[in-house]
Amino acid sequence: MEDVPQVFAAVRRAGGEEAELHPLADITNKEIEEVKQLKHPPREVARVMEVVHLLLTQPTSLAPCDWSDVLRTVVRIDFLKRARNINLDGLLQQAKLIDYICRKYFAGPDPLTPDRVRWASKAVVAFFGWTVAIIAGVLPEFPTKAKGAEGT
Repeated sequence: MEDVPQVFAAVRRAGGEEAELHPLADITNKEIEEVKQLKHPPREVARVMEVVHLLLTQPTSLAPCDWSDVLRTVVRIDFLKRARNINLDGLLQQAKLIDYICRKYFAGPDPLTPDRVRWASKAVVAFFGWTVAIIAGVLPEFPTKAKGAEGT
């Protein structure tokens, strides 16, 4: 997971210190409606929303997400309430899930980054910030510097 800290450094550069603790304040019904309407979302949008789905549902079986499952999570009436009140202590017990998310979505040859997400959908940027904040909240140590980014 050596590449994972790069995402945190990129979010910090793009959004400042507030990006670390994204409060979901700027996620509106408009963003949620935009996601709900997508039948075939851009890849980055789907990947961000898959992370949201995984964090909220905390499945025991780690397999690729189906877009219809993601949409079922998003269309729930209590979607934003669940996101705002996510149980970080419960997520701390889900080490395999957090490792899976970090490796599949934030590391490797095709990691989610603020620029990629912003290019795909401005509405999903807020969800991306939330996912990064949640992952940062459950990692044993918040990565403060990305490898090779000490001069930034």
